[in-house]
Amino acid sequence: MKNTLTRTLKSLSMNARFPVPLKASLLGLIGFGFVSASALSAQVTLDALGDAYVKDGASAGSNTGGSSVLEVAARGTGNDRKIYLSFDVSTLPYSSYSGSSLSLTLSSLLGTADGNVSISFYAITDSTPTFDQSTITWNNAPKNVTDNFIEFSDVGTTALGSVSIDTTSASINGTVVTLQGAALDTFLDWATGNLGDYYGTGATSATDGKVTIMISMTAISTPYEPGFRFYSSEGATVDFSGPQLTAIPEPSASSYGLAALALGLVLYLRRKK
Repeated sequence: MKNTLTRTLKSLSMNARFPVPLKASLLGLIGFGFVSASALSAQVTLDALGDAYVKDGASAGSNTGGSSVLEVAARGTGNDRKIYLSFDVSTLPYSSYSGSSLSLTLSSLLGTADGNVSISFYAITDSTPTFDQSTITWNNAPKNVTDNFIEFSDVGTTALGSVSIDTTSASINGTVVTLQGAALDTFLDWATGNLGDYYGTGATSATDGKVTIMISMTAISTPYEPGFRFYSSEGATVDFSGPQLTAIPEPSASSYGLAALALGLVLYLRRKK
């Protein structure tokens, strides 16, 4: 795309057959699309600042911050798990986002499965500080509803969406699970101080520039469905990444559309000559 736009700009600027006003307009449109589209290369991928899973029952007071995996499950009391992630977004330079994503890499299943199973993502939207990876437990995890295997407090939190995982895949290990959507983009807009008190919690950005994202199983009919293990930051390898948040500035695809439109006009007018 870049090479095509460059060649077109050069050709158009040297081609005297177009009226000057039309030429100027097309050059401006193509140039805007090219410069704006190049913002895609400015996307920033953040590794997790902290990551851990918490487990209920006899392990409710235990910390797993140093584990090589992150586990999420709803398999009955004593076997329920939720994941906590934190990212430092204080250095992100953007004022709005489009197409950002949160990704985790699967390691293995917990239990057995036959079909698609969903996990849900939530984020803290008030002034609650993020967790300490070395001390977080089921009992003290922020916004955790301790007597429920899937829920978080509905005060000062927002739903970011859910992702369905195909548990029948021949190879679970290495599968990347990615959350995308307007809710995540909006959350990043708020977290970086661009939306004011958007969630009505009194907070106009993430506390200390650090966001907290929580993961649990999506509501299910029985607490004995399978769970999942993901690679943590401590378990990441050259082949398998830990949790990552990729922030993409807006505009994105729309800029390519403008450039493509201008390019199409150039080609059309050339054929008409």
